[in-house]
Amino acid sequence: MTTYLELTTLQVSNQSLGDKHMNIRVEVCYPSTSDGENSESSTENYPQLNKYTRVGSNTQLDLNLRVPFLGDVTVNIYKDKVMRDEKLAAYTIKLEDYPPDISDESNAKSFGSDDNRCQFTLSFGATAEDPVYVTLGELFCVEASDDISVGTVEQISNAVESAYSVFGRALAGVPDPRMQIVGAAAQAVGSVYSEALKVVGKLGDDTDNVYMTIGTSSDKYNQIWPNPAEYTPMSASDSVVLTGTNSTGSNYLAIPLLKYAFYKVNLNLWDSDLGPDTSLGTVVLDGSSFVEGGSINPSQPGFVSSQNANQDNPGFFVIYGRDGDKGGVYVLTYKYSSGSPGA
Repeated sequence: MTTYLELTTLQVSNQSLGDKHMNIRVEVCYPSTSDGENSESSTENYPQLNKYTRVGSNTQLDLNLRVPFLGDVTVNIYKDKVMRDEKLAAYTIKLEDYPPDISDESNAKSFGSDDNRCQFTLSFGATAEDPVYVTLGELFCVEASDDISVGTVEQISNAVESAYSVFGRALAGVPDPRMQIVGAAAQAVGSVYSEALKVVGKLGDDTDNVYMTIGTSSDKYNQIWPNPAEYTPMSASDSVVLTGTNSTGSNYLAIPLLKYAFYKVNLNLWDSDLGPDTSLGTVVLDGSSFVEGGSINPSQPGFVSSQNANQDNPGFFVIYGRDGDKGGVYVLTYKYSSGSPGA
């Protein structure tokens, strides 16, 4: 049985900062084998792609990290300095203190620097359950953001049911689980929305400079795609297969869904601009319907169990701007899995 440590959030207290903000990085050091003193050491970092993230008073970082809990795990926090990193604080989570699955509520521990200049609160929990991942397949641009308003987007929202039928037909007979969430699948869904936009005469040739982040904040430094941490230009009918790096060594863009975060995480789509970046929309990656009392429920769209049940039933999100933001229309295909990303 493998035990995992889930690091959910890091809260920066309002006493931590003498100025308005600072740039920090979080380094998680953990043993990757259980050989005692001879154990190999590994690290995970937040943010994943950028070197630092910006924090201010009462900032909460959604770490969303899962590491093997085979020995003591140390969380180091560093501040960006001109010539070198400054270590602000460290906290060690001891293996013997946190047996897995004692509670569904995470632990919260506060710690700070030696001079008490910086204070942090870390939320975490230990679990023996198999990891649950959401693997992102393909991003399809139906329409870029410059020429489309929220009102126009709402006009095509009724096409969702029709799109899902087309999506299902496109997957018929596709044997490769990877191809079930890329290629023809997203094209089929996107075509429904493209036709709807043509009817209202809004299909244009503008371009968004697209990137993705996770978490509740609009912090562009917490970018998960593309890698390197820049952006990908996308116009109407463009599509891109999403790839990334993760602890399993695969090239799937796979996001862990943590038990102590209720198997949920926000995914944000952005257009990189010269001024403030524009939100293209947000969706909640929610695996709670697929995990019932610690067991896997493979009966939902977008889920594949370890027994390959329901493997031909991936899902998709339609992402568009809300709350007054001008936004394009994007289709994002996905699949949930237990134990490992992808297939």
